Amino acid sequence: MRAGDLNRFLAELTSFTREVVPRPPPGLDWEDLAEVAELQGLGGFVSYQLDFRFLARVRPPPWFRERLLMTFNGQVNDNLLKITHLRRVLSEDGMPPVMLLGGVALGDSFYPHIAFRPLPEIDLWVRAPHLAQFAAAIAEAGLPSHPLGERRDQRSVAARFANPDIDLQAWLRPPGLPISQAAAADWWDRSLAAPVFGPAAHRLDPADSVCALIAALALEGFAVPRVLLIDLREMIHRADTPEGFYAPKGVALRWAEVDERARELGLARSLWAGLRLAAELFPEVSAKAERLQTRLPATVRSLIDEAVVRPALDPHRTTVVRAAQTLRRILLR
Repeated sequence: MRAGDLNRFLAELTSFTREVVPRPPPGLDWEDLAEVAELQGLGGFVSYQLDFRFLARVRPPPWFRERLLMTFNGQVNDNLLKITHLRRVLSEDGMPPVMLLGGVALGDSFYPHIAFRPLPEIDLWVRAPHLAQFAAAIAEAGLPSHPLGERRDQRSVAARFANPDIDLQAWLRPPGLPISQAAAADWWDRSLAAPVFGPAAHRLDPADSVCALIAALALEGFAVPRVLLIDLREMIHRADTPEGFYAPKGVALRWAEVDERARELGLARSLWAGLRLAAELFPEVSAKAERLQTRLPATVRSLIDEAVVRPALDPHRTTVVRAAQTLRRILLR
């Protein structure tokens, strides 16, 4: 089956738009679809959509539904346990302010079910002066420290705490963002309280959240599980609309602020790549993503398109070799 057909069907199966109707491509290989869905972090997502939204239109074989249902049930239990544990930890006495990063900051706002967004790790931004206080509060909660593992460029993981139920990573700044202390202070000043996760929890301002996601994607050369690009798709949906970013009546996302901050952070090329990739993968935001793209020289656009965007369209891959990843990061600067 052609990659384009599989990408289209995956985009339809993972859409929240009421007008979207999934159309299985001719000769669909259900085994291939199951493997790709699980590889891309979409197993639970596709399971729910097929069983509760599209079963009247798409009839997968019974074994396919059973296989993905196991993934769905596993993610329900896993995510519920992690979030419950996180809320308890962030409600500990003496816990300093922490910033939620990645999937845990977006999942309850962007997805209609807790099982849609896998949470392999919980990423938190902790300011350096508060790190010791954070570690002490974590220890008081009974969560042991854990080895950091391999250190890699621009991955400023300061501490890791894990047990069989949860894996917390404390960052000194969002991954891929070498921001100054003054800039970090501005990000914290703009942050929004997230009391549903505990009194210490904060979320990034909407425009900062987009920039943080783009930086994290660029750090991996955009060779990432598809579920991370669905995060970006949902951000594009919310751009320049009356709808709040995290909640219907919350703070809205203004794309002019994203453009301005992306330029200041050296993320203009990465932002273009992310919007270009979203336009290719998700027809429902294609026109809007193209409108939001920043102006870049034609040569730069062509290079990014061939070296970054086109390879990322392969649904059977979520990683690249280290040399290719480094080359993509250089091109995106």
